[in-house]
Amino acid sequence: MSAAASVQTSSFDAWLTTIPEFASATPARIQSLCSDIARQKAANPTAYAANVAWWRRTVRSMLDYGAQPVGGGREGEHLTLLLEDELLQRFADASVVRRRPMALVSVVNEMRLTNELVPFSEYLTSSGPSSPNTSSPASVSYFSTATLSTNLWWAMEQLGLSSGDDAGASLPYEQRWRSAAGEYVLFAAVKDAAAKLLKHHQSISSLSLSTTLYDRTTFRAAFGSVLFPASPHPPTDRDIAILLKHLQRDLGVLVSDKEVIKFVEPGQALKITQFDRNYLELMLAARNLSKQVDELNASVVDRTAKAKEYVARGRNDMAKSYLRSRASLQDLSLARLRSLETIQGVLLKIETSHGDIQIMKAYETSSSALQDLLSHPSLQAENVEQTMNRLSDALADHKEIEEAISMGGELAVQAGQSEIIDEAELDSELAVLVKEAEEERVQPSPQVGEGLPALDGTALPSIPLTGPEPVTEMRAESIQREKITN
Repeated sequence: MSAAASVQTSSFDAWLTTIPEFASATPARIQSLCSDIARQKAANPTAYAANVAWWRRTVRSMLDYGAQPVGGGREGEHLTLLLEDELLQRFADASVVRRRPMALVSVVNEMRLTNELVPFSEYLTSSGPSSPNTSSPASVSYFSTATLSTNLWWAMEQLGLSSGDDAGASLPYEQRWRSAAGEYVLFAAVKDAAAKLLKHHQSISSLSLSTTLYDRTTFRAAFGSVLFPASPHPPTDRDIAILLKHLQRDLGVLVSDKEVIKFVEPGQALKITQFDRNYLELMLAARNLSKQVDELNASVVDRTAKAKEYVARGRNDMAKSYLRSRASLQDLSLARLRSLETIQGVLLKIETSHGDIQIMKAYETSSSALQDLLSHPSLQAENVEQTMNRLSDALADHKEIEEAISMGGELAVQAGQSEIIDEAELDSELAVLVKEAEEERVQPSPQVGEGLPALDGTALPSIPLTGPEPVTEMRAESIQREKITN
């Protein structure tokens, strides 16, 4: 087994352990999942729908992980499903499955009907949008009649035109397998990867040209880590090609060819200019020179270490040879560094000019918007003067009205007073009341027992807390009548 095949086998087995139904399910449950479910569609639609939904999720999980066991140097693909005998056999060879997933034939046909799976060749060659939810003429041309013809028996069954209760299920499995086998693009995975890429690009995007121009290598280096975070495998060349097709044809956010990938702003032409190619070439040259300088510096350090080693061993001739080699490498590194500085200076000037262009465009837009506002009839000088004069007259009228209301209020208050109160008389009366109150506070009140002789410690009789009932006028008359009666 080759090293690549061994790695892929390991990835497939590792992925299987993440699926609970495979890792811990009973043999009966696994048999139910892997068996041919075509006849189940008519006999038990609920169970059929549940099995199809489970396999949809499982296929997506396998691709997200990059665990699909495909050969030919295509290990780790994330966006294409290759339904072939090798895939089914890998399930059968896995110790946690031990069965060929024959249900995949029905699942793939269902996903083709809903355009969740699109034949790979059609995906790349079509010029129409690839959204499975659109009904535009372009999308109709995208899903060719060849794709629909392979699912004709499924469509006839849905329309009730089949020759039996379940015409699709009545076909031999091998015939249905030949109809379903092939390579497909999982469109939901493409859309999710595109969304992650665009979100990451927005987080790093600026006026800089360096964030808009890439080749395939730098594009993968910039965005590969964010596309499939659950996978131990980086995106493959086929993944990148599928993703670029969607971003350019369906979303219109970039334009690409074999050498250049260019992000475009809304309203910008989907065109790669000669300037784009020249600038990208300069950026790549700067990156390569920077890499060369780092490698040369590492070689200089290595030559120095070797020279010291031979000096310690008494081999001065070898030490001198390494020192001579180090000197040559230092000269070459210095020359590369000067070239790198020159290219970086040119790139900086281009970036500055590009930024100035963007700023001037912003100024032009602002100027145009301001001119549009100032050209409004209400902002003409004559109209402004007339408006301000009318406002001044209105404010003057308002002030006169306020003054008239205030003066009328004062007259009403004065007219409502029947006589004028003498403030001096009020002050004199108040002074008399204050003097009487002070005299009452100064005069002492008589004390209980005052003027009586002391009792020399003789105990006094207790006195009830409540005194006798006061003799009122009515009480006195009552006492007088009692005396007369007696």
